[in-house]
Amino acid sequence: MSSFLDSPSFRVKEKEADKKEYTWETSKAQDIWEHGIFPSIEKCVEDYLKNYDKDFPQQEVIYVGECERYTFCVNGRKVIDDLEEQALYECGECAESWEPSLFKTMENWNELNEQLTKVVTDWLEKNYDMPNFYSVANVVEVPVKLK
Repeated sequence: MSSFLDSPSFRVKEKEADKKEYTWETSKAQDIWEHGIFPSIEKCVEDYLKNYDKDFPQQEVIYVGECERYTFCVNGRKVIDDLEEQALYECGECAESWEPSLFKTMENWNELNEQLTKVVTDWLEKNYDMPNFYSVANVVEVPVKLK
């Protein structure tokens, strides 16, 4: 069974989907990786050697991971449920028969989810407030010093 989370519209833009980004850290156990985002593993090593090697002279390796940018989707069912609750609160019994969430197919919900997500994304982009954080996956050790 497919869900709205499976829809391609909730993923990063297509041209960005294949573009991998990387970050690095001196310890694999860091909760927050704070050294920026780079287009390659080589650029992570360059950044370490240029800007941080003097701070961590004992390092023989750094840890490089793939950045998985946070993406979101708006749950249309929750929005409609909220509207139903608002109507009941504001209008009482006469709103009880208004139930727009009844008899909807997964296709109906997916369409609403996609439309609402687009509206929220456009609004966040316009106001320069898109999420700019990520999780780190596929961490590997990368040598940075010759033995």
